[in-house]
Amino acid sequence: QRRVHGNQEMSGSDQLSTCKFKVIYCSGEDEEHQAKEIEKVDKESKGWESKRFCDYPQTIIIQFEEIVNLHEIQILCHEFKIPTRIELLAYVPLIPLEAIPMEKLQSLSYKKIGHVSFDANERTNYTARELKSVYVDFFAFLFRLQIGKCYTNKFNSFKQVGIVSIKCIASKSKLGLPKQIQEKTGEKAPEIASSPSQPLKEEEKGEKELLGSPSPNIVQTEEKIEPPLDVGTMQELRMLEKEKEKAVENEDFDEAIRLCLLYTSPSPRDRG
Repeated sequence: QRRVHGNQEMSGSDQLSTCKFKVIYCSGEDEEHQAKEIEKVDKESKGWESKRFCDYPQTIIIQFEEIVNLHEIQILCHEFKIPTRIELLAYVPLIPLEAIPMEKLQSLSYKKIGHVSFDANERTNYTARELKSVYVDFFAFLFRLQIGKCYTNKFNSFKQVGIVSIKCIASKSKLGLPKQIQEKTGEKAPEIASSPSQPLKEEEKGEKELLGSPSPNIVQTEEKIEPPLDVGTMQELRMLEKEKEKAVENEDFDEAIRLCLLYTSPSPRDRG
């Protein structure tokens, strides 16, 4: 059975689901609206807001429980503390996996996915929140949001930006080290030594619901970002996924590790 998700044809085996994540870094936050609030996908979330009169861009980095293949990102913005745009970047760790020190989070080799723009919201007189559904296709363990300057309006006196909530829909990438390999090699998924409270200095309606049923004061918009890699490269990555999965099923863990290492090479065509 196949279905379409954001103009992408998906098979039933892809098992799309909402990804859990935690905020591991933010460049600044309002005391009453901390970054960890965007982890909540419910009506209790107060959302994240930047500090008053902050510098731009602002940065938020989130970590998934494992490497995932992201297909849709939903970002619910504040009704008047609105960023002009948000750049999306992703990072997949090298093998072997190591703990990532807090001070190195900003300097990691993130892959730029693209950017999304938001409406100034004048037409609703700042009473509605924009829910942006972004259709993508990329792998990520860390997901970085580079948040641009705010729109100026009569309500945003302190020139802040705000994100109420983020929802990520993905399938498991199968590129991370499976449990059997972890047991054989002792390797574990990377852990981030961080505290989010101590920063360093958009087709299927049912899957578009972020905070329960869409409220009358939420305006839904959609965008699609094409994969940052060419079609040929993406096909090679998919083939690597299947080969590695087969190696694990055959308990050929050395071959599975070799395929993991191939994925982290700069270009599939340079792997030899």
